[in-house]
Amino acid sequence: MTDDSVAEPANMPEAEPAPAPAPQDDAADPRPGLEALRDEWGEDYDTHIAAARRLAGDIATPELVAAIDRAGLGDDPHLLRAVARLAQRVYRADGAGPEGTGRARQRLDELHALQHHADPAKRAQYRSQGVQDELERLYTALYGDGPVVGQARAL
Repeated sequence: MTDDSVAEPANMPEAEPAPAPAPQDDAADPRPGLEALRDEWGEDYDTHIAAARRLAGDIATPELVAAIDRAGLGDDPHLLRAVARLAQRVYRADGAGPEGTGRARQRLDELHALQHHADPAKRAQYRSQGVQDELERLYTALYGDGPVVGQARAL
C-alpha cells in the first residue's frame, strides 16, 4: 500500500442509490426563486419576467451581471420582484419609459409653461386640479414616489 492510497474499511455497507427525481411539470421552473414568483404572479409571470429581463438587458453592465452571479442572486425572488416592479414603471404604456421619457418630459414642460404664461386664463389653468393631477402622475411615472433605497427619513 502506498502513502497516498486509502484502504476501504471492511464490512462497510454499500450506499443505496439515490431516489429518482420526481417528475416535474414542464411549466414549473426548477429554480426555487422562480417557482415562488410563478405562484405569486400566476398567469402574469411571463410578462413580469420578460419586463425584468428587458430592463436588465437595457441597464445592467457586465460587471453588475457578474456581481449578481457571484452573489447567487440571479433567481432571488426579492431581487426579481424589485426589478420587475421597476420595469413596470420604466416601461409604462403612458409614455414614461425610455422610449417615452422625452414625451413625458415634453408634456411636463408644456404644463409648467402655463404657470408663467402671459394669458391669465392659462396661468389659472395651471392651478386647476386636472393639471396638478397630471403633473403628479408624470413626476411619479418618471421619478417614482418613494425613497431610492430603504426607508425615507424625515428631514
